[in-house]
Amino acid sequence: MATIFRGTRVVDLTEGMSGSVTTMILADNGAEVVKIEPPGGDPSRTNQAWLMWNRGKKSVVVDLNSAAGRKNAQALVKSADVFVQNFRPGEAEKLGLGYEDVSKANPALVYVSISAIGSKGRYKNLKLYDGVVMAKTGEYARGGARPQYRVRPLGSWAGANMAVSAIAGALYVRARTGKGQKVESSLYQGLLCYNFNGSVGRQQQLNMLEKPQPTPAGGLAPGGQTVNLPYSVVRTKDGRWIQMTNLAARLFPHWIKAMDLDHIYEDPRFKGAPFLFNNEEDKKALRKILVERMVTKTADEWIELFKKHDVGGEPILTTEQAIDHPQLLYENGVVDIVDPTVGPMKQIGPLVQFSETTSRVTKPAPQLGQHTRAVLASLQNNGHSPIVKGTKPLPKHPFAGVTVLDFGGWLAAPAGTAFFADLGARVIKIEPPGGEEWRRNTKGVSHTFDGKESMIVNLKTPEGREVISKLIAKADAIMHNLRDGVEELGIDYPTMRKINPKIVYLYAGSYGSKGPGAGRPAFGPIAAAVSGSDYWGIGKGNTPPPADAPMTTDEIIEQGVQLYQAFSAAGSPDITSAVAVSTALSLGLYAREVTGKGQYMESSMLFSNCYCCSEDFMRFDAKQPRLNPDKELRGLHALHRLYEAKDGWVFLQCPKEDEWKEFCKAIDRQDLLKEPRYNTPVSRLTNDDQLIGQLAPIFKTRSADDWEDYLLKRDIMCVRADKPGVDDFFLSDPAVKENGFSAAVNHPILGKSVRVGPPSRFSLTPSRAEPPVLFGQNTQAIMADLGYSKTAIAELKAKGIVGGETESAK
Repeated sequence: MATIFRGTRVVDLTEGMSGSVTTMILADNGAEVVKIEPPGGDPSRTNQAWLMWNRGKKSVVVDLNSAAGRKNAQALVKSADVFVQNFRPGEAEKLGLGYEDVSKANPALVYVSISAIGSKGRYKNLKLYDGVVMAKTGEYARGGARPQYRVRPLGSWAGANMAVSAIAGALYVRARTGKGQKVESSLYQGLLCYNFNGSVGRQQQLNMLEKPQPTPAGGLAPGGQTVNLPYSVVRTKDGRWIQMTNLAARLFPHWIKAMDLDHIYEDPRFKGAPFLFNNEEDKKALRKILVERMVTKTADEWIELFKKHDVGGEPILTTEQAIDHPQLLYENGVVDIVDPTVGPMKQIGPLVQFSETTSRVTKPAPQLGQHTRAVLASLQNNGHSPIVKGTKPLPKHPFAGVTVLDFGGWLAAPAGTAFFADLGARVIKIEPPGGEEWRRNTKGVSHTFDGKESMIVNLKTPEGREVISKLIAKADAIMHNLRDGVEELGIDYPTMRKINPKIVYLYAGSYGSKGPGAGRPAFGPIAAAVSGSDYWGIGKGNTPPPADAPMTTDEIIEQGVQLYQAFSAAGSPDITSAVAVSTALSLGLYAREVTGKGQYMESSMLFSNCYCCSEDFMRFDAKQPRLNPDKELRGLHALHRLYEAKDGWVFLQCPKEDEWKEFCKAIDRQDLLKEPRYNTPVSRLTNDDQLIGQLAPIFKTRSADDWEDYLLKRDIMCVRADKPGVDDFFLSDPAVKENGFSAAVNHPILGKSVRVGPPSRFSLTPSRAEPPVLFGQNTQAIMADLGYSKTAIAELKAKGIVGGETESAK
């Protein structure tokens, strides 16, 4: 079988996770990825995950400080289809690798630039360090008396997916028009993917909304509840911890039945459980009953009951334990690689499963300079040059003219099609009469509805399925995350393929369509629990006691709350999955463009979240334990940490040896460079507490703003971390507007307001930012396009088969 990017050369001149994961996904799908490294090697090679993030690539050593080296780099880019770099503004131009220079020699080139917080404004020179970007943009200042460190590299993960989607979009345009273009993305745009309601609550507080709502509008926020029964964390008889996720109204009673607690609904206190209670004490009383029942069986016994009764719940694991999860072992989820440096190792498998253009992971990461001679020699022999045939005119947007049918519910899958809508696709959200639960819970104020059309169709009727079959015949792609019943609804792949053989079909489920987890319910917290996010983010000393340690009910409840808070602080696992949905659709549609074939695809919430935690998703004999944050959640170590300043808090990220030396010089402590306890990375980690003790008093001598100004001028990444908050940064920082990270829209519910801007920028075919769609807003117009008369539409509406325009979701 062919791979998507067979014959495509990608030149990778990046450091760190975002660029590496971007080009890893391309390599897994057949691209020849040439990684340019300096004579000493990519500094990121010190991270064990480099072995995974750079699998299947070629290493070419080029000294960019020499004229010959720059000439070789320029020749490589001239031969490329895609060039990915994360230089700071102006640096590529000095090397003759700026877009204007290389596009003249290679007009078909897709040129990708990844920044920290944009290429314009006061943060344009920040290095691509997740911690610094999160601290500066308010991610660490989410409530509480002081900022708290968050471990998951959300900006790099989402940013990498948005870069892959953009690359596929630009290549899609090139295949049709013959023209390359420049694409820009950033870690902050990756973070903004998680702001799925556009900070609407804060806009209301600041009187920014044209049409204020009776209560702050926004998404369902279970993390804000004191007691959240559907998302309870419980302990079992064998001392293991299970994250429950039964947020849908139909699922919580299933859990009650599995525990043989049906009688609770006879108690007046609990009749409205899990959402309606007379007071908080009644809710706490029920929580105690649930916790006490869960300790009566082992985790394995409960999981078997959960499968039988359709209950959402999974044991909380470390990331490395996730390697052995039965579902992740299924269908190429874990691959075996023999690495020349560390020997046999297990790694996470390809991100998306394709039926026709199968992803392949067969080669390890390259040794330094392994391919230098062969690749440079190929340049002399004209070994590769972009082949472009398209002659069509430029489209308005990357995926303009593409129609995607969205049958998804809740957040994870529909948010992915919203990101794809930002790339210009026509996305039609097919909604059931009464609306799906996420629309009802959010009152339609969520990014999941942005830029789409809405059509109400009752797929449980023959007439409704007939309407949809006509729409499928005209569509390019469909996405759904339904666990079962797709055959009865007429939206299974075999049925759709008969109607439209070129359909690109994506199932974006929680677990997958096959394997031991197939068909099981799950929400975001399960993905966080299985991927290791909870245990990674909770902090050393805050993890649960040993499995055989006795615990009282109150102690279990307290520990469960702490584990749940670790999930809440990790960033939405739903969005972590959603960005992969956009990636899958982009890759699938580009594959169809170059092969002429549609295909079946799968992404999963579990798998996407393991990718976000992939720094530890590998196993080999010499693997070192992953660094975890301290008990107070201030950071990973002395040079990757929050420090209290004279009037607030700063975050310091200083990973490289030259940065450490410059930092010691800046704080007038060059004596530390000679001190054996601190003169190597290993010795610094060994004596971490002592180094923190040396640095903490120094940071208290200046204000947070002074430290940021003073150290950034010396190119040491240290930023204020306690203010502004994440919403205020998005709504008021000048850099957000300068870089187009926000967009003013005329919201159908809120009036004039602000939403998150597109996650990538294109020089020739710009992305877009549209307001959300109302429930059923486009039903009649779409049906008219399908050939239905006004009379026929009215008859179908009278029968409840289709909905009217802008009906209320019930």
